[in-house]
Amino acid sequence: MARSRRGTRRDNGLRDTSVRVALLDLSARGRALAQISPDSLTHADIAREAFVWAAGLLVTLQERRVPREAQLASRVEQLEATARDIRSDEPLSDQHQKVLRFFREAADVLQRLAQATPSDHSDPVGS
Repeated sequence: MARSRRGTRRDNGLRDTSVRVALLDLSARGRALAQISPDSLTHADIAREAFVWAAGLLVTLQERRVPREAQLASRVEQLEATARDIRSDEPLSDQHQKVLRFFREAADVLQRLAQATPSDHSDPVGS
């Protein structure tokens, strides 16, 4: 597993994958979810993987776009923890508060990323 510059463990492979490819993978996970009953544990497992993947993608975007923005980095790390709080051994419908929290936090992070001023040494999104 790779470690980010902050020392957290991540196993989503985003360090070795372009953001565009990661978005395609996330889209495929979403399509897979649509094919499975929401009460299935497989549904919860795929959803958790997708949430963790999406949070990891936002970590990567934050690190590339605004690596010195400590408050945003903290919010992105919290989003990653929220994604990992989703349980794969419990139906997703029973975890609706956790799912809502994930989406609220993700919306906040996306809005802050969109408003952040990129650093001079930031990596373009498509790389």
